[in-house]
Amino acid sequence: MKGFLRALYSPLSFDLLFATLAILCAILFIRWAGIDIPAIEAARNTFANGAALTGTAIAGALLATVTTRFDQTWADDYVFQTLCKSALMGIMGGVFAMVLWSVLFAGNLGRVSSYSVLALLMVSWSASYFAVRLRGTGL
Repeated sequence: MKGFLRALYSPLSFDLLFATLAILCAILFIRWAGIDIPAIEAARNTFANGAALTGTAIAGALLATVTTRFDQTWADDYVFQTLCKSALMGIMGGVFAMVLWSVLFAGNLGRVSSYSVLALLMVSWSASYFAVRLRGTGL
């Protein structure tokens, strides 16, 4: 099992994972670009919705913290630093892309559907991963 986990956390396996992810998300962009943005239902109890959303965000952050520890245990320092840096860069790249879309293209091409936001973040993370791999982590 230990050898399998080491192989799973190798740079080559992450290269294949992020390349596949980028291709699949690019296909989803093309497929989901024409889907209407689902309407948001008005909350009957805004406090309950806000509390549930806050709890979900905290639970997601805790889960990410626990799984990051697992990554750090099984991945070598280079792979771990690459994943951490590319995740941060990917999130920021996704935010910048959404802002640029809103400012430059939303007037003519419409807003981005909620289905495309996740694909946008995954493509951004994949591009960031390969940018960090090509550049190196700077350790």
